[in-house]
Amino acid sequence: PTEIVQTRDETLLLFDWFDARSAIWTDGRKIPADPEPRFYGYSVGHWEGNEFVVESTGLDERQWLDEDAHPLTPTSLVEERFRRVDHDTIKWDIKVTDPKLYTHPWEQKDLTATLVTHGLQPDVEMREDVCIPSVEAHYKETVREPAGEKH
Repeated sequence: PTEIVQTRDETLLLFDWFDARSAIWTDGRKIPADPEPRFYGYSVGHWEGNEFVVESTGLDERQWLDEDAHPLTPTSLVEERFRRVDHDTIKWDIKVTDPKLYTHPWEQKDLTATLVTHGLQPDVEMREDVCIPSVEAHYKETVREPAGEKH
């Protein structure tokens, strides 16, 4: 799940996975020429009619383009266009331009997300996901290290 929080100057995307967050600045600022790389990049957004347009760059090079692990560079430019098509549905398009890696932009259109509005489904909420050092150490010892051993 992703929770969207809007203020006058920014929109925050709060992700259930590892309590991560992404800030989209909506105060009119431009993307810096050379932003410090961040996992979700440096993002600015504005409205064009009924579409919320988000541009991001400065992605951490460990970030992937898709589930097949196609790489990105910190100079990749990601443009997302979000539109609410009905009360419960958001559709969006993604366009990634990265001439260092790809000969033409990568695009995906009409992705769909179903909205859950607070109060309408009280059993749906963001989970608490806390990294506890002792649990992490046990996982490293029992799963990660044995998986990396040569047999």
